[in-house]
Amino acid sequence: MEDFLASTNQPVILDADALNCIALKPAMLNTIPVLSILTPHAGEFDRLFGPQPSAEARLRKAIEMAKYYNVLIILKGHYTAIVRPDGKVYFNSSGCSAMATPGSGDVLTGVLLSMLAGEMAAAEHGEYGVTAGDIAANIGRAIKETMK
Repeated sequence: MEDFLASTNQPVILDADALNCIALKPAMLNTIPVLSILTPHAGEFDRLFGPQPSAEARLRKAIEMAKYYNVLIILKGHYTAIVRPDGKVYFNSSGCSAMATPGSGDVLTGVLLSMLAGEMAAAEHGEYGVTAGDIAANIGRAIKETMK
């Protein structure tokens, strides 16, 4: 994991075991590329940044850490918070407990990757000329870019 982070300057999406690896060696936080996306639930967040006494304290810490590391933090929970490095926070009030099952973080990562591929397709074809096939065709490129 450490070699991977050191080998890229492109944003990456980090979830689950990637976050757990970083929690074991916190110095890796300094090697996460700018504007990467971390998707921890409360337990993963506390392992990364220290135990927080409440959801409010955790959110304040997420705002601080997103700014400090210049990353986005998607703090998964009942009301998922999307924390940007500029201090803006957006809340997603949709969803249910079924979305907190094993593997659902992998789905979130796939959705985020699809959005990156969509942005790549838009850069190539223009915002109004993108088809679903263009997005699918850019998935490999998006993966390659996140793996650099």
